[in-house]
Amino acid sequence: MATRRESTVVWAPSADRDLGRIQGFLQPRSPAAFRGLARRLLAATNRLALFPESGLADPAVSTDGRYRYVVVSPYRLYYSAEEGTARILRVWDSRRSPEEFRVGDAAEGDEQATAESGASTRGGIDQGGSG
Repeated sequence: MATRRESTVVWAPSADRDLGRIQGFLQPRSPAAFRGLARRLLAATNRLALFPESGLADPAVSTDGRYRYVVVSPYRLYYSAEEGTARILRVWDSRRSPEEFRVGDAAEGDEQATAESGASTRGGIDQGGSG
């Protein structure tokens, strides 16, 4: 039986910024809610490490299936999966207007920034929900 090779999950700077905004809003209002969200986000990224192609393609974002997402309600983690790496590009609140969403801009700008800075592998989250 073949051994499954785990992918690396990398958070692009745009996803880190999204998560920082979410934390800045939610944690002061409800630390318990933020901790719960942090645990669910961590579980989702752990699943992506094992099954990077498991997310859904969003034809409204990319017709070629380059960008996928997983739901961590009410958020969507948009990512790309290539060559053993799942790169989280955005943490998008699905209650926001879809017209505001841009994954391509974040992906193109952040791919260069990721190469230069060594993007986060934890997305600023941990079991305790701090970041």
